[in-house]
Amino acid sequence: MKLYYNFFLILLIIGANTQAQLRVFSCGYQGYQTVEQADDYSDICELYNSVHSGEKYEEALLKVEQILDKVGLFRNFEVEECGGINNAIAVTIPLKNGDLDRYIIYDNLFFQKVKDATNTDWGLISILAHEIGHHLNGHTLTGAGSTHQTELQADEFSGFVLARMGCSLKDAQSAIDKMLPEKGSSTHPEKSKRLQAVEKGWNRGNGKSIKVEEIKEEVIVQIIENKISEEDVKDVIDAEQILAQYIKAIGGQEAISKIKTMQTKQTTTSHIKNTLGLTTTETKDDIVYLRPSYFFNNSSSGEMLGLGGKVYMKKLNDQWAEYENPEAIPGSKSDGASASYVKEFAYLVNNTDIRFEGIKQLDGKEVYVLKLPTKEVSNEGLVVVEIDYLRYYDVKTSLLIATEEIWKYVALSSDPMIYTTYYSDYRNVDGVLFPFKQHKVMNIPSYNLDETLQIESMKTNVPVDASLFTIENKETYVQSEVVADIAVGFSEYSKGNKMLYDATTCNEGFEIVKKAAESGLSIAFSDLAALYNRNKMRFYYCHKVAPVDDERKIFWNFKYIRNVIGSYWASPDVIDKSTFKYVINPSVKSIKSSAKVAGGLTKGQQEFLEVIDLISANKSDEALEKLKQSAESGFVDAQFALARHYLLKMNMEERMKWLKKASDQKDPEALLEIKY
Repeated sequence: MKLYYNFFLILLIIGANTQAQLRVFSCGYQGYQTVEQADDYSDICELYNSVHSGEKYEEALLKVEQILDKVGLFRNFEVEECGGINNAIAVTIPLKNGDLDRYIIYDNLFFQKVKDATNTDWGLISILAHEIGHHLNGHTLTGAGSTHQTELQADEFSGFVLARMGCSLKDAQSAIDKMLPEKGSSTHPEKSKRLQAVEKGWNRGNGKSIKVEEIKEEVIVQIIENKISEEDVKDVIDAEQILAQYIKAIGGQEAISKIKTMQTKQTTTSHIKNTLGLTTTETKDDIVYLRPSYFFNNSSSGEMLGLGGKVYMKKLNDQWAEYENPEAIPGSKSDGASASYVKEFAYLVNNTDIRFEGIKQLDGKEVYVLKLPTKEVSNEGLVVVEIDYLRYYDVKTSLLIATEEIWKYVALSSDPMIYTTYYSDYRNVDGVLFPFKQHKVMNIPSYNLDETLQIESMKTNVPVDASLFTIENKETYVQSEVVADIAVGFSEYSKGNKMLYDATTCNEGFEIVKKAAESGLSIAFSDLAALYNRNKMRFYYCHKVAPVDDERKIFWNFKYIRNVIGSYWASPDVIDKSTFKYVINPSVKSIKSSAKVAGGLTKGQQEFLEVIDLISANKSDEALEKLKQSAESGFVDAQFALARHYLLKMNMEERMKWLKKASDQKDPEALLEIKY
């Protein structure tokens, strides 16, 4: 249970503070505005009144697409015209529903000034490329705004892109040369350094492929034969060379750049071993990609829609829950990896800050070790989780053979969780090699994950129905807000529970706990059952606070014991003699005594009590069949208990079936689980 607690605690810590982090992060071309001056997006532009159409807007959007097409990357931001800012700015903006979206906003009058000063379109293209570089490198997500380092990285990207588009070095530098002052500022470097950065990028991109010196064959032989020291290796090889070798090995930059759309059909088989035993699940996915971070997954576990930085999952109530894109964690938002179907290509184009850590042995092979920037998850300035990403490339073949994600929970005194994924079964798809098999393992005390993803088919540049990729006309909610509400609910429940131990606060405590239970928080069910049972041992001062109501007593006692019953078949030890004595028997006794007054029990309720008798007699199989009968009879607590049983057995199809039936009867915990 410790693992589940840790996961849930971190989720609450992160989710509950989502609204506190809605600050605008921007990187402006000229430095006229910094992030400190832009705490409210209205200081930059009334985005919702900005221009989404028109000749000038279409022209700017076309230029953006041309820039990205030349480097084989995809857009992970929106483009908006915004008059009066006298600038072009890459910005991350809080939307009305509390989300964060990425934009490039620009002023047409500013662009006209650039065009007049440079006497060419290349000047404004270089500015757009500069702002694109900020987004692809994740500069607007750090909270630091413009810095000398980020501005020079964006300038280098601009020079690289314009070289690929056939622009001369002089024209690539024209906007900086004609528009900017000689001296720098606290946020932007002096002109000479920015011109140098553009030239560096231009030299790197001036050709059909990114120019990277190949690793010499004799160095590879020395590594394999252990004839070169770790320090000497770092002197002759860098991360960029390793990325370039991988790209060459799988088919080359040109072949990768040609992939526009994709469809994969795959099966994921998961084996999870924990304190409840071993469970196995299988998920079938049919995924269509409009571009790398825009996908529609018609999965056996439910429909999913990826739209850049967000993923939407269709729930049983036909609403779509919005999540932050999981791809954002391995680096898509922080390093632009979602801009290509091959992450290494995006890393190379974006000139991502990746370190070569040296050579190690992995499964008997010599491998290069690359380390991506550490991801930090914070809460009110306090780092909660640190995530390190390592990538391992076979020295002989240059292919990626493994990755590691190392999750360090700063706020908890627990060992880091290490997810290791092995890549194999490389197959040629239209000139590019892709690993068709991924094997993920994670082992910590009392929890082992062994998961295999096998791709059955992959097609590139397939026709795609663009209408799939919209969330319009769908009812949505933000998952992090549900998590935050649950956190608040737990906090309120704890306050109410404490009041039930004080004679002066019984009534208020009862109302708070009742509200928590009615909202679906199962932790409150036992309190209500005890209060309606007049349990003096549990609540000495407040045991008479609940009104005399036999129907409510039956209702909450069934709610209290159903999760215990649902857990039995996954872990029979959960129901021992003490569980019967202190949990089940008192509730059953209360149910039976109240039933005499309330007019008896329904068929489903009576069958549920028979389940308990069969468990007591160690007749496990018969008990499960009787639980199914009770659920089929329409008893909502049996339906939820059966959903809990299938959850622990990792049979998601059956779990969803019974959870849906319980939610259709407006069961509060079922409704909460569906949203959660």
